[in-house]
Amino acid sequence: MRVSNKGVGGARQMSPDWVRNVLNKLENNNPVKYTIKNAKNSGKLNTGLVGVDKKTGELIFVPVRITK
Repeated sequence: MRVSNKGVGGARQMSPDWVRNVLNKLENNNPVKYTIKNAKNSGKLNTGLVGVDKKTGELIFVPVRITK
């Protein structure tokens, strides 16, 4: 798994800049925007990558913290 360095607004996916850029694209009345902003402001926002193992079909979740 990998993240793109060319995410929303040119920011690396899952980085704080990327999260901010994604939030800015959501409409103000979107409940997802409200939930993410609250988690971010309280220090409880976690990011991760999700994929499927092609051999086993198992769902994989890898927590990631990207700072830049």
